[in-house]
Amino acid sequence: LQALNKQSLDADGSKVHVPFEADDTMLLEVLASLISGLYARARLFEAVVREKHRAAALLQCAVAVHSDSLSARDKLSAITSAVEHGLDCARCQLFLVDEVHSQLAVVSPLESLAGVRLPLGAGVPGRVIATEGPVLVENAYDSTEFDSTLDRRTGFVTTGVLAVPIFRGGRVVGVLEALNQRVSAFDEGHEELLSAVGLQISDLLLPELLGEMFERADFDDEALRLRTLMLAEYSSSRRDSQRHSASGAPERGVLDALGANSRTWRSRS
Repeated sequence: LQALNKQSLDADGSKVHVPFEADDTMLLEVLASLISGLYARARLFEAVVREKHRAAALLQCAVAVHSDSLSARDKLSAITSAVEHGLDCARCQLFLVDEVHSQLAVVSPLESLAGVRLPLGAGVPGRVIATEGPVLVENAYDSTEFDSTLDRRTGFVTTGVLAVPIFRGGRVVGVLEALNQRVSAFDEGHEELLSAVGLQISDLLLPELLGEMFERADFDDEALRLRTLMLAEYSSSRRDSQRHSASGAPERGVLDALGANSRTWRSRS
């Protein structure tokens, strides 16, 4: 807090510059103390509001994943909206790992992203999968880790990215990504909320998403058997982190079986 050019009135009422005195210094110190206290209270209030929004977002996500009346994509839409509100960010999107084709399937309520696939190692999601940990990019277009494919497709302009892995059975099966924090930059609190939502998706929503992701209108008996096997595998909460046969060799995964099937499966639009 700074005061400049103290003035006073002389005998004829004209303004003249005069030196500051000890009383002026004391008054300025009092004002500075009051402003400091108001600022601290404002910051505290903002923090309380942010935590309230994050708690509400987590609750809304829990309500969505437990809903019996919503489809998997409707649940995901509710979850992304809750995350966007809780993190005060512009967009939230999910990527699922397709190990068969070494691709990332974009699962988004946006029509412009329906059915979009990226190379498995592309962009920030690819980095998350490689490191099996969260990735924060503050200036997207200045970072070599950022892939602008989705921006070019949708017209969206990404500035900041926060992405966390989604684990299932001891491996990364997806990436949850938040874009463009509106107030400042993503922080540890944002990462904690995004990771908590990722856990809910992994435990409760992933089987439904996979079911819709690989669903086809022309199921033959073999495809139906593979889909049933897939849902049983991913919905089991007791599934071991590493599945092995009695001989010690890894069992053939469901996605491998789907990839070996003669028909081509696609993302549901």
